[in-house]
Amino acid sequence: MRQRSYSYLIAVVRIIMMMIIVACHFMQFYNKGTYNYYNIFGIASVMMFTIISGYLYGGRDIKNPFKFVFKNCLKILLPYYLYLIPVIGLYAIFSPGYLSRTTVIQSLFLAGEISGLGHFWYIRLIILCYLFTPLLYYLTKLLNKVKFKFPVIFLLLELPIVFMVVALKLNISLSEAFYYSLYIIGYVMGFLVNTLDIKKSRLMYGFGIFGILAIPSIIIFQISFITSGKITSTLNDYSPVDFPFNYTLILMSLTMVMVVGLFAIIVCMSDKADKGDYLGMKNFIKTASDYTFPLFIVHHLFIMGPNPFNVADMIPVMGIRVALILSLITAIILKAVTDLVMSVFKKIGKKKELVKI
Repeated sequence: MRQRSYSYLIAVVRIIMMMIIVACHFMQFYNKGTYNYYNIFGIASVMMFTIISGYLYGGRDIKNPFKFVFKNCLKILLPYYLYLIPVIGLYAIFSPGYLSRTTVIQSLFLAGEISGLGHFWYIRLIILCYLFTPLLYYLTKLLNKVKFKFPVIFLLLELPIVFMVVALKLNISLSEAFYYSLYIIGYVMGFLVNTLDIKKSRLMYGFGIFGILAIPSIIIFQISFITSGKITSTLNDYSPVDFPFNYTLILMSLTMVMVVGLFAIIVCMSDKADKGDYLGMKNFIKTASDYTFPLFIVHHLFIMGPNPFNVADMIPVMGIRVALILSLITAIILKAVTDLVMSVFKKIGKKKELVKI
């Protein structure tokens, strides 16, 4: 399998998606009554993050599955715990009413979230995705030995559907089942691009066309649902994924088709786009992309957390500015501490290797 070069276009997409997620959390806080109308942007952004994660691992060699899982889980869990543990301490001092022994234990074991840190469900999701990535690798490796490639592509594209059925049988929520399926779709796309070089194939452009067609479908569906009067006051504070099953199923399905299609277009454009110099901002883009995950971890507390952490509860314009500044500063600190701890781990690992020699 050939090595895929760093894609600045995908890095730009990651940055934009992170900005949309933060903006959606601001809108969720300030406009709870109408939040369900436009939360589709946040859902689509998380979906795009998920499909990108799968794509970046698709087609990569996994020589040691245990090492792969450990390395990638550490990359996620280290900043998570470096942030979570101090925040639990701050909660205990300033907002003890939002803590309980159960919620603390659940958050430490990724089984639940503390109030104000509800976005951490995604940490659990991406960790589980990393755990079954080696299985995807060996399955695609096995299928790649088949002489005729069309059946292979067909079987790979069936994987997300099979996984979604299994996930629902295991009582995994419908929304999470969609995200897991998107990770698999991203992985399969990455595998096909790396092994069969389908970046400019009819298959990828077909995905793109379906994605574009899904956009007006989503708009029409949302408008028809809102104007039908089915969104009552009891639903006003909820996002689409909390709505009735049929609504969630249709909306998430259309959004998934849109995200897959748009990402296929991004993949097709990536080679040509990455030949440009991006106005001389490639280093900035790479650095900003590296900070998207730390920013994802820290921003929610300053927007949706309890007082005194929720600075967004100040005068709206000033609150937004302060929350953004605090989120950026905290993300920078978190990444610096994470890099420092990671470098210590690497030094310990090298010393152990020298001892073995």
